[in-house]
Amino acid sequence: MGCCSNHSKKAISVKQNHTVISVDFWNTLVKAETNGEKRHRVRMEALQIIARRYRPDITIKEIESAQEKVNQTYDKIWFEEHRTPSTFELISSLCREINITPAEQEVKDLSTIFQESIYDGPPDLADHVTEVIPELAEHYPMAIISDTMYSTGRVLREFLKERNLYDYFEVFVFSDETGYSKPNVKAFKTVLKETKANAKHSFHIGDIHNTDIIGAKNAGMKSILYTGASDVYKDVSNADYIVDNWLDIKALLLKT
Repeated sequence: MGCCSNHSKKAISVKQNHTVISVDFWNTLVKAETNGEKRHRVRMEALQIIARRYRPDITIKEIESAQEKVNQTYDKIWFEEHRTPSTFELISSLCREINITPAEQEVKDLSTIFQESIYDGPPDLADHVTEVIPELAEHYPMAIISDTMYSTGRVLREFLKERNLYDYFEVFVFSDETGYSKPNVKAFKTVLKETKANAKHSFHIGDIHNTDIIGAKNAGMKSILYTGASDVYKDVSNADYIVDNWLDIKALLLKT
């Protein structure tokens, strides 16, 4: 699928044992909570400016309450329909919740601010990622499979470029670009197909059992539950491996 690949880079490589390593973004490559409050503040302040054009008396409490309702709706769609609503769709829902009807361009502009708030509050990389990812990429083709909310594939690519990690990945599957999210096996099979990898020799690393682990298993891949940022699934997951740091992931995958 062209939307998931970076065709400007070198041709997809076939390395050891037809293996591919796919990696989740949030709470796997990065620590989602770090600077989360900054991202949230940027979004809420931008929404408040638009909202007060139509409802001068609106309170930040109303806006925060609307945000929470939209987040709950997003989670329901994500887990039940296996897709992630677009930023424009989410912003439109927010506007309905606070009873305003902004112009389409205002919604588009607000969507961009929400998407790019990651630049104002960038999450920290997971410990040891910057040393482990290049080492893994020497041996295996690497991919990212990420479900998106406000931060789209476009901005996540830029984030990775700024941190000199982008070029280590050969395939990108972002849910806002494909129209489906994990655990839909299409996300994993896209990576397997584009890298010509064998599912039973391949691994997916992620932090959420219901999306990362179930999806990988359904696709026939080995699964690694990463608990270094969040361990809420540690005691309930049947992942093939449960690992809390990237150095141990390297040791597992490179057998060092």
